[in-house]
Amino acid sequence: MLWRPLMNPPFKLGKYRPIYLWGGPGTIRMNKVKFMDYPVDEEAHNEVHTPAGARLVVDDLYCNWIHLMYDWGFPPEVEAEDWEHFRKGAEAYHELGSPVFAYIQTSNCVYSGSFIEKDWYARNPKGKKVYYYSGRYMTDWTHPDWIQHLKDLAKGALERGADGIFFDNMWYGEEPNGLMGAWLGGAGCYCDRCRQLYREETRREIPEKIFPAKQEVADYIRWRANRVTDTIRELADFVHAIKPDAPISANDYDVTMRNSYLIYGLDVEGLSKIQDVIMVENFALPRWNEMPEPRLANNALTIRNTRAFVRDQAHLSVLSYDVGIGFDPVYPPRRHQQGIGEAAACDASMTIKGTEYNNGTRMTMLTDRAYHAQHAAIGAYNRWLETHFDLYEGRINAAQIGLLHPEEDLWRHWSELTAVYYGAGQTLTHAGLPWRVVRRGDSLEGLATLLTFSPEDHGYGSDTPTLKSLHVPDLPGWAWKELSSAAKPGIWHNLVEKVGLSLLNAYHGSKFARHLMDKMNMVKLITQTTLFNLPEAKVQATLLAALPANIYPRVTADEPVLIEVWEKGHTLQVHLVNYADKPQKITVQFAAPVKVESLSPDSEERLTLEGQTVSLELDIYTILFAK
Repeated sequence: MLWRPLMNPPFKLGKYRPIYLWGGPGTIRMNKVKFMDYPVDEEAHNEVHTPAGARLVVDDLYCNWIHLMYDWGFPPEVEAEDWEHFRKGAEAYHELGSPVFAYIQTSNCVYSGSFIEKDWYARNPKGKKVYYYSGRYMTDWTHPDWIQHLKDLAKGALERGADGIFFDNMWYGEEPNGLMGAWLGGAGCYCDRCRQLYREETRREIPEKIFPAKQEVADYIRWRANRVTDTIRELADFVHAIKPDAPISANDYDVTMRNSYLIYGLDVEGLSKIQDVIMVENFALPRWNEMPEPRLANNALTIRNTRAFVRDQAHLSVLSYDVGIGFDPVYPPRRHQQGIGEAAACDASMTIKGTEYNNGTRMTMLTDRAYHAQHAAIGAYNRWLETHFDLYEGRINAAQIGLLHPEEDLWRHWSELTAVYYGAGQTLTHAGLPWRVVRRGDSLEGLATLLTFSPEDHGYGSDTPTLKSLHVPDLPGWAWKELSSAAKPGIWHNLVEKVGLSLLNAYHGSKFARHLMDKMNMVKLITQTTLFNLPEAKVQATLLAALPANIYPRVTADEPVLIEVWEKGHTLQVHLVNYADKPQKITVQFAAPVKVESLSPDSEERLTLEGQTVSLELDIYTILFAK
């Protein structure tokens, strides 16, 4: 692998203020393909590549790394127009001192024009091409022509002004779909070349049924993930051979709240050694709902878990939705600020979602002048973070509760374990307790208790005198879930798979089925994970009662508040983020009487509070400093 130079300046929280800004004729064209001729605000989409659009993004939203569309996967005879639009857009942002990432679609292409004759398409176990939305098919990452095509795109983007390359959808072939605890369909590509490649390397056949508890399936899933990582490494090396200082970023799609290792082949730990920025696209924009059942969508789960694998290898960023692309309206100003504040509290950047909004009548952009309040809210938080970027450097997480990551048990036993593991994190967050994720071999210094989840981790850390090791599945209501009948080999699995895949193919291939399923909100079955639902109150109570009593600091409020604690020198930083839709009074308890000062992007007033318990009005995001 070629040497990766240190970026100058390196990506830092507050200094790196990215925005997803898919615009131009390619995005207009793709929205019509993807959403089956749904209307598009073409003026708003084209403006983002103009000097006027650039000024709004850079001056009003105060973003400085602009993700511009270069390649949506159209054949070159169509896409040449988009490349020229990208060049003009890059020039507009460069004039204002803002670098740009060039977006390249990595795993699929539009089935039209010269691409119809290509033989680089991935195949499912039945030999059929694999849908990606409508009008597109997944490609085979082992096909030399496809890899060369991606290299040609990256080279063209750099020649047209790209400062860095952003690879989207690093997915290898068919993705298993989860339903009723079962994995439906194959994983990867089943073309003759891929079958032969796997046979030569392992002397085995690619499994056509995905039962990850089986060793031969797990071995194949690891092999597939390694192929994804190797391909991205090859592409990154190619980019750096042309432009050694070009940063590499990519969409590490939902790597915590979805079984992305199994479904897509994403090994975020391996990818973090290649990427300068790990950007996690997910459906975790902060949102608290009490009805119909308590549900706390948040990025604390994603950032804390992903950080344990990324470490300091790459900068971590999140891009978050509610329902997802094509369904969400432009979010209110407060929700944008909650997302930015929560990410910052957890030591990550928020990539602003600037595109693919639905205003109820057509697809639109965040840059539409109708959303001036959103522009001002985002710009205010971005400016505040830049001013105070030094607060986020040189710190150590000081949470006293650790969750020992279950490692491979999590992706191999997803339906049995995730509700337990993520449910514990949700319970602690809802209770106003700070926590962090650790892995085997990590330092346990500063922890008062360590929660374990895998059978082989039972008792881990118990040889540390000051640490309470607590095996969560031993508690009432916290046992691993039973594997469903559909998740086991047999007739029931085959029936569920047949019905589930038929519905999925109809959604991608039929305009009538697509409209019908969208009206029935069936997309929420995929994007709205139940893992954000809180465990039953009595189940939460058993976990909280088992914790040591002296866990501090902690926060109490009528509605959930995130608390994240960091040590910087001799100062304790207590970061507080309000998940409620309005300000609320909160109380923070410390282990002993303290004197704290506050700092917030929501107010210029700086409070000084004293006592073992301090109370304050929390709007969205506040930091307390205690020495």
